[in-house]
Parts: sequence; structure tokens; C-alpha cells
Amino acid sequence: MTPKTRTTHPTNGRPPTDPAPEGHDHLDRALGNRHLQMIAIGGAIGTGLFMGSGKTISLAGPSILLVYAIIGGFLFFVMRAMGELLLSNLQYKSFRDIAEDVLGPWAGFFAGWTYWFCWIVIGVADLTAVTAYVSYWFPDLPKWVAATSLVVLLLVLNLVTVKLFGEIEFWFALIKIVAIVALIGVAVVMGAGPFEVGVVNAAQFVPYAVLGFFAGVFVDRWPRRTVLVWAGIGRAVSLALIPLLWWLGVLQVWLLVCLLLVFGAFAVFGFAATQSFLPRLVPRDGLVRANARLDQADNTAQTLGPTIGGGLVGVLGAPVALLVDSVSYLAEAALNASLRVDEPRRPRRQARLRTELGEGWRATYRHPTLGPLAVSTHVWFVANGMGLTVLSLLTLRTMGLSAIGYGLLLTTVGFAALLGATLAPGLGSRLGTGWAVIASLVLYPPAWLLVAAAPSAPALLFVAMVLHGFAGGVENPNSLGYRQAVTPDGLLGRVNGIIRSANRTMGALGALLGGAVVGLVGTGPALATVIVLFTFALGIAALSPLRTARLPG
Repeated sequence: MTPKTRTTHPTNGRPPTDPAPEGHDHLDRALGNRHLQMIAIGGAIGTGLFMGSGKTISLAGPSILLVYAIIGGFLFFVMRAMGELLLSNLQYKSFRDIAEDVLGPWAGFFAGWTYWFCWIVIGVADLTAVTAYVSYWFPDLPKWVAATSLVVLLLVLNLVTVKLFGEIEFWFALIKIVAIVALIGVAVVMGAGPFEVGVVNAAQFVPYAVLGFFAGVFVDRWPRRTVLVWAGIGRAVSLALIPLLWWLGVLQVWLLVCLLLVFGAFAVFGFAATQSFLPRLVPRDGLVRANARLDQADNTAQTLGPTIGGGLVGVLGAPVALLVDSVSYLAEAALNASLRVDEPRRPRRQARLRTELGEGWRATYRHPTLGPLAVSTHVWFVANGMGLTVLSLLTLRTMGLSAIGYGLLLTTVGFAALLGATLAPGLGSRLGTGWAVIASLVLYPPAWLLVAAAPSAPALLFVAMVLHGFAGGVENPNSLGYRQAVTPDGLLGRVNGIIRSANRTMGALGALLGGAVVGLVGTGPALATVIVLFTFALGIAALSPLRTARLPG
């Protein structure tokens, strides 16, 4: 019997034949949905968006964005229709096959060569644009070097395996998206209104929103002490390169932004590994006390750090101060490397990234006590991000508080948080972990009621910040210790990464919301919203099974 073979092209809409002859190799799908989605988005964000569109927008103004939106809507529906055509017959390998099957061989010939010609033109255009960018940054570099290097790079990228190509395209597309968001943010912040202040406050959370959800998956795959060591080294190197490039006279804004993004990426992995590594060092019933000690050190550093940093900048200059900071991260890496802890050998995972991330989401939000605690914390971060933005606008602009006075206000928060962290283990033991968290949440609404009354009595600001800082000092060790105690070791990285990234994202949204509300209706309604949100966070925790939560043992 003659074996069935696969036809080269579909004809007249016939259904596909059998997949492949027996004994022949077949193709496996190596790209996940995240690869395909980011490749599509990255492909839409071409070089022209940064060069050609920039010129168009400068001539036509913001109205051109409406035209882009209309064209994009049409293209979306066209691409959806073409996608359905491809799925209607699984033997369609390209749009040329569709044209040949539906319209005839002449249409397939025309579509195929037109597609090839378009890519040749696009490739030359991109090559020209990239060469122009490189010439702007490095005017002494011959143009042929940049053009040749790009061609070689494109060749190498297309020679790698499909899976590696998908990963490279995924992260490059992500860089494009981050760059566009950053450009929009810079353009907006140049106005310096209330909303723009919120944008500035929100910008610090961007690395967590972009990388944090994925960082936890890799922290669960890799040895956590190793992640901590490399996170310290990465932050040290990225910081040290800033003064080095400055001394060489080649430091430019785009290089500074790239180094700060690299620093932030290493920080995301470092924090996820820190919160997941601690249960390997102390017993589960000692996690609140351990987190309280870490918070004491952190609050002390945040209280004294700005003063010491300002002194170093004044005496040694900013570049040397950055070098000192870089050395501190190297010291952190060395101390983490010296830890002698047996970590269980983690099996090589075959699951997809999306599957492992889903396991972390279920472990976080389907847990009877951890789920409400996580949601309450997310709402708290919205309120806190909004409150800090409103506080800066209220004190510095409305009340006319000096920079020194505002610094003393933040120092008060640090000292109060230090006191709260000191008392946190004892309160957790007496009240129970859940009630300690709920009791600390009770303090936030009255604290911000005092902030609302502060324009008529400025001293109330300091009382309010004492309550706010003390509540945070009590809540964080109990909340984090309970999360680490009830989460299985194999899921700690994902659970911590998901909660921390969601918290930072909610903080960014809160900062944007605070600036927008102040700009639209003023500080009074904005503070009222902050109080309502803090009360809502309290209600979520108080009405949940978290009331009965205690540390195991």
C-alpha cells in the first residue's frame, strides 16, 4: 500500500490530508502564546514609530494619533479575518497559499513576490533608520560598520532555534513597549502639574509591573542563594558603570536609562529571592520575628540613608557616592554567598511558564486566608500610593512646607515604623497574626483624617505620620511572616513575586489616581478617597478568615 503523503499546497479549499508520513520527522510547536503576542506587538512597533512618526506628530500635532487609531482599528479586523482564513485550512502555510487557493495561481505568484518585495524595502528602511540612530550617538563610527553589524545580527537571530528566537523576540518587544511608555512619561512629566507628580511617583514601580510576575517563576526554578548573589552583583555593576561612563565622558541619557532599567530588573529578582529564601534560614514560627529584624534594619537605613547619602554627595561628589553604593551591593553579594544553607535540589521543570505562573496565582488567591490578605494589601497599596502623592502636593504646595520640613516628616515615618517593627512580634504573639494585621489596618483611616485636618493645624501632620509609620511597622512583619509560613517552599517564589508585583502595580495606579484627582477636584476629595480606600482594605481583612490566622507551631 502506498503511504499517504502531504500535498505541498491546498487546492480548491480541500480539507488537509494526514499530518505526516510514518517515520518522518514532524514539527513541534516551540512558541507559546506570550511569544506570539509579543512578536505581534513588537512587529507593530517598528522603527518608523520612533523616527517617521515622530516627524509626522511634530508637524500635525496630537490629532495624528486619532488617524493612527482609526487605521489601527481597520488593520485589526483585517488581521483577524486573515487569521480565520489560515485556521480554516491547516495546510495554509502563508498568505500566498490563501491567494492561490481562492483566486488562482496568478494571485499566489503576485502575493508571494509582493510580500518578498515589501520585506526587502522594509529591511532597507530599518537598516537606514538604525544607522542614523547609531550615527547620532556615535558620530565618529563609520556608517558601514553599523549597517554591517545589523545585517550580521539579523542573520544570527534567524539562525537560532525557534524557541530561542521566540524568547529573544519576546524580550526585545518588551523593551520596545517599555521605551514607548518611558517616552510618553517623559513628555508628560515636563509639564510638572499634579497629575505629572503622580506619574513621577508611579515610575518607580515600573520594573515590578513588567518583570515581577515572571521573576517568581525563575526564583522557584533556580537556587535562591545563587539568585541573591547574582542580583547583588548585577546591581553593583550597573551602578558602577554610571560613574565610570561619566568619567570617560560617554554617559548619555539613554545609557543612564538602560542602566537604571537593568538595576531595577536585578532588584526585582533580588527581592523575590529574599522573601523566598528567609524560610530556609529560620523556623516557620520565627518568621515574624525575623521579618521584624529585617524591617528594623530597613527602616533605619531609610531614615539615615538620605542624610548619609547627601553628605557623601556633598563631600565626595555624586559619582563617588554611587561607587560607594555599588560597593555596598558587592558586600551584600559576598555576605549572601557566605551563607551555608542546604537548598533542596529542584527538579528540572518541563512545564510552560504560563502553567507555573498559574500555579502561583491559584496558591495566592484561592487560599482561604492568604487570598483575602493579598487583596487587602493590594487595596492598601492603592491607598498608600495615592496618599503619598496627595501628601507631597498638600505639604509642599498648599501648606508651603519647606524641603527640610518635608524631610523631617518622612524621617518621622521611619522612626515610627522602626518602633512598630520592634513591637510587631510581641503583638503577633498576643493578638494572633491575623488580629495584629487587622489592628494595624485600623490605624490608617484616623491617620489620614488627621492629614486632612492638617492645613489648619500643621502639627497634626507629624501625629498622622507617626500613626501611619507605626501601623506599617506592625503590619508588614506579621503579614509577610504569615505568607511565608503558610506557602509551600516550592511556590514561595511565585507567591511572593505575584503579591509584590501586584502591590507595586497597585501603588503605581494609586499614585496616578492621586495626581489625577488632585488636578481635577483638589486635595480635599483626594484625601477623602484615600480614607475610603484604607477603610476598604481594613474591611476586606476584618471580614475574612484572616481573623483566626496564626503562625504554624
